[in-house]
Amino acid sequence: MRRMALGAVLAALSIASSGCYLWVDRAPTNLERSRRRAQAKVERLESRPAGERGKPHSLKLWAYDRGDDQLVKLSVPIWVVKKIAAHVEKDEDEGATEDDLQRYHIKVEDVLNGHRGLLVRVDSEDEEVLAWLE
Repeated sequence: MRRMALGAVLAALSIASSGCYLWVDRAPTNLERSRRRAQAKVERLESRPAGERGKPHSLKLWAYDRGDDQLVKLSVPIWVVKKIAAHVEKDEDEGATEDDLQRYHIKVEDVLNGHRGLLVRVDSEDEEVLAWLE
């Protein structure tokens, strides 16, 4: 349920904000190629020392839900992430976004102050997630 709430918030932001990108592919036919492309982007970023990668301009997400056979690709500018973080800090009742980040051991500070590169990689029985700063 919390993942759905996070998805709804991010989808609304994607529609309302310029520079955002959201793609949901039900029963994806090119899953392996899409996975390789996302991994290659992260590997290119990770090949440089962290101090030389620079500040990110966007948060990228590639997530595949095996149970629903659904692929989600998301790109959110860092300025939008900052707005979300400020909203979460102000509204204590709105904890779904922060709870989902904690689920993957990501802190908002890591996103806001990090360098370009991998944030999290998850490959479980239910899902596959790749999140990075670009």
